[in-house]
Amino acid sequence: MSLFELYCKLLSNARVVAMNSYLQLLAPYIQEIERASANDALLVLYCKQMQELLKRKNFMTKGELVSKFAQVFGEAHFVAMCKERAVELERIKEQKRSKTPDFACGSPTPTAHFEVKTLSIVGGGRGIDADLLRSLDAQIEIEQQVDKGFQIAIGLSEMQPYGERGYKDGLITAVLSTLIEKVRQNIKPEQYSGKNTFLVLNLCLIPPYITDNRTLRPAYCDDFLFPKPITGELWMLAFSQPGMLIHGQPAFEGMPCLEGFTEKCGILADKEYSSIAGMLVVVYPLGSSPRIYGLYRGSDYSRWNDQDENLVLLLQRLTGEQWNDDRDTNGWQLAGD
Repeated sequence: MSLFELYCKLLSNARVVAMNSYLQLLAPYIQEIERASANDALLVLYCKQMQELLKRKNFMTKGELVSKFAQVFGEAHFVAMCKERAVELERIKEQKRSKTPDFACGSPTPTAHFEVKTLSIVGGGRGIDADLLRSLDAQIEIEQQVDKGFQIAIGLSEMQPYGERGYKDGLITAVLSTLIEKVRQNIKPEQYSGKNTFLVLNLCLIPPYITDNRTLRPAYCDDFLFPKPITGELWMLAFSQPGMLIHGQPAFEGMPCLEGFTEKCGILADKEYSSIAGMLVVVYPLGSSPRIYGLYRGSDYSRWNDQDENLVLLLQRLTGEQWNDDRDTNGWQLAGD
């Protein structure tokens, strides 16, 4: 049985008890990875790792296993997406005495290195377990309605990647604060000691507020309810400074449009992480293909244009026009596509 067939079988079997919405969303990309592995030895290894996890007992209902699977998936899908863009990656062998990034691109002297992190939801495996319990409750409710003879049975459950208390300070504030803290917890500075090492964030489990390219801007125009600016949380994830205003989305007219001020420094704006060359963010828009977004310091990008043309061309193959810097230099090309 192929990886994709096994994956779909487990999804179908689990749906009777509790649908795992996180894994449901990944199904088409599992198939993409398996297809790409036909002539790629590295992707073959990733497919075997994912199959081994799928075969673990009660995989679909164990949050920790789902979280581990997402980590493997994040690396594998980045390799597949790079391959689709004519960018070949080489897996770097782990060292016992020193930390290394996951991948290198280019030989014998690599043009860039990449460290992939797939961020889990608030609470990690326990948070996924809580979402599965809500799904189970919804399924029980449906069965009870069917037993009572209802012609139409409805059960409601919700995914809460930012936790039950996630939005008490405002939607954008919750997303921004959570993502910054999760990224900080996953950074090991020694992994970025090599030249041009980029942090790759896969957000398949914990999506940003919006997934179109407006999120790469400091703020963008929004017409829902009435015209107003909204803070771009991925730009702020990289470049926020304490004290910056956070423009939010009010629930209805007459509610505050300002959520408050930032308290945390963005990853690329923090001197502690100056060794990180830039950030690539993989997002999964509903009804559209996954995208790789780029966020770079303006001073670095200018230097690359002058001194490292190969790196600039590599980044352009990965992101196309979907990138920005701390001065919103590419904002004119980011209109919400």
